[in-house]
Amino acid sequence: MRIDISLSTLKDLSGEHNGNKLVDILSSYGFIIEKIDKYEPVKKEFSKEGFEKLWEGYTSPAGITSCSMIFKGTTDVKFTGMVSWGKNKGPKPLSVNMFSLWLNVKKNYDITKLVNFADEIFEWSRAEYGYISEKGKTLNNVQIRVDGFGMYPMNMYTGLYGLMWTNYFGKAYLSEKDFVVPENAVKLAHGVRLQLTERPDDERLSDLRFLETYYSTIGDKWFWHFDEIVKDGRNYIAHLKKGFHQGEVSIPKFDRSEITRKED
Repeated sequence: MRIDISLSTLKDLSGEHNGNKLVDILSSYGFIIEKIDKYEPVKKEFSKEGFEKLWEGYTSPAGITSCSMIFKGTTDVKFTGMVSWGKNKGPKPLSVNMFSLWLNVKKNYDITKLVNFADEIFEWSRAEYGYISEKGKTLNNVQIRVDGFGMYPMNMYTGLYGLMWTNYFGKAYLSEKDFVVPENAVKLAHGVRLQLTERPDDERLSDLRFLETYYSTIGDKWFWHFDEIVKDGRNYIAHLKKGFHQGEVSIPKFDRSEITRKED
């Protein structure tokens, strides 16, 4: 079973302390980094010094500092991860700082471990949005047909494409009066975790009618709405509901101040 973990944040992740804390969290859950690099193929042997050098990032002539790092390892499972962050951007950047982890697990793998791990990454990154999902049920990997053209989801600035197995919502969402948190959501340090089913491979997660029951509770206006999601060869295609327009989806008032230039 392929599991995707993804978290989006507007926190300034720069600084050696942030990088080292990330490594500590990973290692405490058995995710021991063996290789690191800026891009594929990932060949550099992991070392504390090499990691910290990559984490410093690169500052462009315009003053924007950015870091992009891929890491890999094998313990009880194989995993690949990626962290990307930037700061000193323009006043309203449409990019986010990201943490992602992809791993293949057996059916009897302790899924609770992944939830606890993602909780810690959510709190470390002070993320605004995130999810854990079995790959085949990750709506962010589904091509969406808009006016006859295909597009893939971007990030939280284009609204929520739907709910995954486990969902994370941060302060920006909870600050919106008409964003209603379901009763089964679990409170975390600065947000909530909403888990829809016991396991990530539950077939109900592919049932749009099942997901719509949650949308109606949280608020329909926060989500994209589809008539159907169908398999086309190796890919999945999502067809929007008739009359639905992507511009109708609401997004919270995100605070970008930590990653933008102070003079802006």
